[in-house]
Amino acid sequence: MTVPGAETLSHLDVSGRSIAVRAIPGQSPGVVWLGGFKSDMMGGKAQALADWAVRRGQNYVRFD
Repeated sequence: MTVPGAETLSHLDVSGRSIAVRAIPGQSPGVVWLGGFKSDMMGGKAQALADWAVRRGQNYVRFD
């Protein structure tokens, strides 16, 4: 059983490269963080969206 708002950390193997993925289960529609220039999944904007998703009960995923 997954705790609502509990973030999980996993890794995907893509052609021998490990991609870190953080996900928060919730309701649809889900929100996907796509990091870009000078941003990453642990930055302020990504974390602000994660906090927002938890408050709203939204599904949220971010990766690096």
